[in-house]
Amino acid sequence: MHHKLLELFDGDSSQFIKVTLTGGQDERGKRDATYTTLHEPVTADLWKDHIDGKYVIGIRPERGDLCKWGCIDIDPQNYKDYSSKKYITIIKNTKLPLIAVRSKSGGLHIFIFFEDWEKKEDVLKLLNKWNEQYFMSNEVFPMNKALGMPYFNAKMTTEFAYNDDGTPVMLEGFLELAKAKRTTLAKIKEVKIVKYEPEDQWSNYPPCVQKLIQEKWSGNHRNDFLFNVLVLESKKNDSLSLEDLTEIGKKRNQEIFATPLPEREVKTIAQSVKKGGYFYKCPPKLNAITPICNKELCKNRSLGIFQETPALVDEFDEVLFIRDIKESFYKFNYQGEEIIKL
Repeated sequence: MHHKLLELFDGDSSQFIKVTLTGGQDERGKRDATYTTLHEPVTADLWKDHIDGKYVIGIRPERGDLCKWGCIDIDPQNYKDYSSKKYITIIKNTKLPLIAVRSKSGGLHIFIFFEDWEKKEDVLKLLNKWNEQYFMSNEVFPMNKALGMPYFNAKMTTEFAYNDDGTPVMLEGFLELAKAKRTTLAKIKEVKIVKYEPEDQWSNYPPCVQKLIQEKWSGNHRNDFLFNVLVLESKKNDSLSLEDLTEIGKKRNQEIFATPLPEREVKTIAQSVKKGGYFYKCPPKLNAITPICNKELCKNRSLGIFQETPALVDEFDEVLFIRDIKESFYKFNYQGEEIIKL
């Protein structure tokens, strides 16, 4: 088995990371670990130690500008209430050559395996396209970073793959599934990708709202997040009455939060949206939404922020006021450009 894993996850064979679980968890439920980079060859014996449960290894998929596998790493905001079912269903319904594997903390590593080495640039272009349409993850490999490997302590593993029916499979079943799904970029170009549209106008939703709908939010700032969802609903239909918006808010409140808000708060939020001119709350004003925000993508969506007048003060960075005997001036960065104003 370890020889097959060595071949399947062939990548940067000159180094690996050794992952040591500390036994703790962060506030999201993600398992704490320490990571040590070892500049030693990746061997079949190393993989044997991994599947025997001696230690977890992590491998980088790229070898120069080529790679034989890639991964979309779905890192949920709350692992305790997270369900992988929606993403497994997406893979099944779209017939994408992907395999979902449970990560050490309970998120998902969505792998693609190639029959031979492919250009890293082309693989990333493909995976980023699929990620944008279906998964909305913040990390897509290759990314000059090692990824923790599945099937640590294989006989009692919690890091297993799911088949297309959502059934966990042990190591031998995973290897058979990977063999069946191995592909090439040339073959993928011939595949007609099914558009994922769980709701009307879904492809034009802001990424943050898509993520809230895909994965129930368990953290704070629920009022702000429901506000953004109701701004979206108002953009979809600007003739909604306060009563209509409140009813939609009650439904969304149950759908997007692990612990819904009290119903009395929903009407208050709907009233705020009706008065607020349908502008989303975005970082840096609402930094809590940063992990599920993608402003650049949102700007290109008709129901996103592209039509909104930007809050210019939020675009200023490193503002400095300087005064000496002769003159005074402001120095600041705006959209990456340094500007001096006398």
